[in-house]
Amino acid sequence: MKTAIVSYGSPEWSMGMAACTDLARYYNLPAWGYGGSSDSKIVDAQAGIEARFRFTTAFLSRCTLVHDVAYIEYGMTSSMEQFVIADEIIAMVHRLVDGIPVDRNTLALDAIGRVHPGSGFLADEHTLANFRNAQWSPRLDRPQALR
Repeated sequence: MKTAIVSYGSPEWSMGMAACTDLARYYNLPAWGYGGSSDSKIVDAQAGIEARFRFTTAFLSRCTLVHDVAYIEYGMTSSMEQFVIADEIIAMVHRLVDGIPVDRNTLALDAIGRVHPGSGFLADEHTLANFRNAQWSPRLDRPQALR
């Protein structure tokens, strides 16, 4: 209140976005939210933490459109470095909200039946067919051959 500047870093900012999204959904309207934004003046740990918090809130409240990606310094600056970080955070949050699939492949009952005491799952054909997609990994850190 003393500066009249929006605080992207406050939990209340995300709570307000979630409340507006709930109202929009109730009235069957699209709702935009914000994610990847920070009060930090530089790309640092604060910027990463606040961006992650905003994206998680936007995804969990099911915003129709997410705005303010890579805004730092309470929206006064846009950062290409923060944009790259935001892309990784978005991929991670996507994985979180997609949940755990439960189907014939993920239950792996055939693999469970093949493995017996004294052996293991690492050499099983099911593990070989699924290990690359079983766990999220950052796009920036992956070797080109695994993309």
